[in-house]
Amino acid sequence: MGRRKKDIKDWWSDNIKELTELNGINIRQLLTNNVYPYEKEDAYHTIKKLVIYKYYIDIYTTIIKRYYDNFYYFDLFAGSGVVEIKLGSGNKVDLYGSALISVLKPRPEYKFKKYIFVEKNQKRANTLKMLLDKIKNSYENYKDLDYEVIRGNMNNINRYINFFNECDHALVVVDPEGLQPNWSTISGILTKKRVDMLFTFMTKSIPRVLGGANDNQADKDKLMRFLGKDINNITNFEDEYIGQLKSLGYTAIKTIEASSRSFGYDIIVATKPTSGGNPWLKPFVDLQQKLTIEDRDLNSIIDQFLGKADSIDKYLHTEHR
Repeated sequence: MGRRKKDIKDWWSDNIKELTELNGINIRQLLTNNVYPYEKEDAYHTIKKLVIYKYYIDIYTTIIKRYYDNFYYFDLFAGSGVVEIKLGSGNKVDLYGSALISVLKPRPEYKFKKYIFVEKNQKRANTLKMLLDKIKNSYENYKDLDYEVIRGNMNNINRYINFFNECDHALVVVDPEGLQPNWSTISGILTKKRVDMLFTFMTKSIPRVLGGANDNQADKDKLMRFLGKDINNITNFEDEYIGQLKSLGYTAIKTIEASSRSFGYDIIVATKPTSGGNPWLKPFVDLQQKLTIEDRDLNSIIDQFLGKADSIDKYLHTEHR
């Protein structure tokens, strides 16, 4: 008999568990002594985004290790490494953010040679540095962890661009809160070194900038810097952005949607084409189906994971095949 296919409830429970405990390190082991500050969000779409990051980081490190030893990780909006999610039920759950997922998700022998974290907020940068120091000093598998936390604006590319000269390949994560990344910065990175990039495209931010009631020239100038061109006569900004990535020789999955009832965004995966057709990207089709779970269903699963729900019988709202 074949192995039973994991149902959506089990799949999500396993992923929530991983976002709280990676490689045997439970998030509560790190969040001692009232670690603060870290991000606090009421955001089911954030959970879905973290699952995408976790998924891709695992694939990337497993495959790239076959070809390179000297591969780096760049997180250009690194945050504090931890996100507190407030659920609709009123409960809360602390999850690893992208920075610490990149450290703890790969098997220790597959971890990145060096990590570069860029974070503008001083307090978040300090928190991330403290957590990274704790991991390095407390766990044998991470004694050789090599990282640098750079406090600054990711568009100040001269602060970190030279690190690309040191590595043979890199994974770059760009997870802004709006339209902060200038195209000149993104294109500068992608033409500097062969990289894979995960880019959080804030799909719903652009209509707000261009809305009829918004005649703020500063916002429109920011959007022009974001795209690197005049915004007149552009009807689909995401397609335009992906077209620019392709013009640099990168293939891109147009949309991996991470959305909730209140908000959402698209994760763009940009990577150079391979002779085999980038087969590791195909499972994203199945992943997207799992990400369509409704907020209330995901809430029920997390409540049960936290031990704050008697059963998961409330999970009746969405069918997954």
